[in-house]
Amino acid sequence: MGKGLGFSSMTPMLVCNDVGESARFYSEVLGFEILSFDNSIGNSGFASLKLDSIHLMLCSPSYYDAPQAKNGKPLTDTVFYYYTDDVVLLKQQIDAKGVQCTDFKVRFYGLKEIEIQDPDGRILIIGQETNEPPTPE
Repeated sequence: MGKGLGFSSMTPMLVCNDVGESARFYSEVLGFEILSFDNSIGNSGFASLKLDSIHLMLCSPSYYDAPQAKNGKPLTDTVFYYYTDDVVLLKQQIDAKGVQCTDFKVRFYGLKEIEIQDPDGRILIIGQETNEPPTPE
């Protein structure tokens, strides 16, 4: 173990306007398995999801208050980055489900990426390592 405090993993908990809608999106579009869903928690429920080694929790706004920045505005600038072994196939699957995503961009740091938004407007970036030259800006 390193110099850290002994953490073993991290699971993001996303505050969602409609947990059911978000759970369906992550399940039907991205392939997450819904491990549990409880409609009685908060305004729209609580869900736990898993995809391979990735875990997510989804909760109602009334379950946890949104974090506040020093200026009083909610902090909403978190971007979730997912890695894949085949971003081309994943884009084809997302497109086939009628979900809008960006065209491919190859970044200077060697990843070929697409972006989509979840039902609450969070940006999800999905990337794969590549040797392709960066996309001109």
